[in-house]
Amino acid sequence: MSLQPTTIILSAELKHSITYDTTTSSLTANLPEPTPIEKVPNKQKLMLLIYFALRDKEQVSSPRKINGQISLELGIVERILLQFSNLAQAKRTLKEYTNVEDRTDTRMGTVRASEKGKNMAITVEVKDTLLGWFNDVLGSKV
Repeated sequence: MSLQPTTIILSAELKHSITYDTTTSSLTANLPEPTPIEKVPNKQKLMLLIYFALRDKEQVSSPRKINGQISLELGIVERILLQFSNLAQAKRTLKEYTNVEDRTDTRMGTVRASEKGKNMAITVEVKDTLLGWFNDVLGSKV
């Protein structure tokens, strides 16, 4: 495995990416300023998870063998999920910062949470993926 940090581009247009440093096991969200995952607000954590849900949907539609990249992404998703205090907080964040629509749009993910009505748009499929992850990872959290 490479000792170099791995950066995954999540949105080239918005300059959003996430970097995993194998030497320190640190996770940094670049939105576009680098911020340790522990300091990322819940709305932006949710935005990161939405990006990964979209990537997961693409991988399901064109299946391939599980490789190191997919394993890394699953580990990153789990690390982001574990930043939520509990299942209820994760579900509350999803409800508060998203609207179900016929498209997914994360451009409002970096808009201040205090600005009401500035929610991200997600599809039912993305919402179902997120709820599944919340239940799988946080549902068993003691």
